Amino acid sequence: MRILFFSIVILFFSCGCFAQSNFFGAVLNIDELVEAANPEGWKTYKSKKGVSLKYRWLHFNEKDKTRQLSLHFKSSKKVSELIKLIKNPEKVRYWNSSVREQVIFDDDSLSWISHTVFAIPYPLNQQDLVVQNTISNKQRAVLVDAYAVPTYLEDLESTKRQQFYLSQWRFTQQKGNELDVEFTLVSMSKSAIPRWIRDPIVLNRLLNSFIELKNWNDSNH
Repeated sequence: MRILFFSIVILFFSCGCFAQSNFFGAVLNIDELVEAANPEGWKTYKSKKGVSLKYRWLHFNEKDKTRQLSLHFKSSKKVSELIKLIKNPEKVRYWNSSVREQVIFDDDSLSWISHTVFAIPYPLNQQDLVVQNTISNKQRAVLVDAYAVPTYLEDLESTKRQQFYLSQWRFTQQKGNELDVEFTLVSMSKSAIPRWIRDPIVLNRLLNSFIELKNWNDSNH
């Protein structure tokens, strides 16, 4: 049986000043951004139904830092099947409860643009995201990199569009039929909602969404 190790890593910046930095604004590759950080050790937030959620802080200087989240689980899907789960809007809406609507543009075999409108609960601000996705090969890995293209579509009314976003899915062939799968994400945005209010909402919805993704992977869909 083909076994995949699935990891998602999300970075939430605690300070809006990053978005104003020439360095961060020019970075279009998530690996380069993470390499610039000084990371702390991982801590476990919660494990539930085979999915674990961890976090750590990444420091960029004495004042600026960001929190990095990591979700892990095992699956039995092939790379091509996993790409369908993260690309097909109908499938994404099934496993990701934070997505209200998603549309794909300029789609071909190796690249596409996706517009996602998030289902964000009150009192958090409503948001959407437009990203360019590209599939490439790097040594033994298949990568799906994404970066924000906020001006590709006109702004939606009463919706805040994310201006800076980087992500990467990495599918790496291991010995035998094993695959290591990792997802990393950086999203910079300000929020007037205190962290102690945001965290239970954001982190639990995130964890539950990836439990659904794991269940979908374990099924025959």
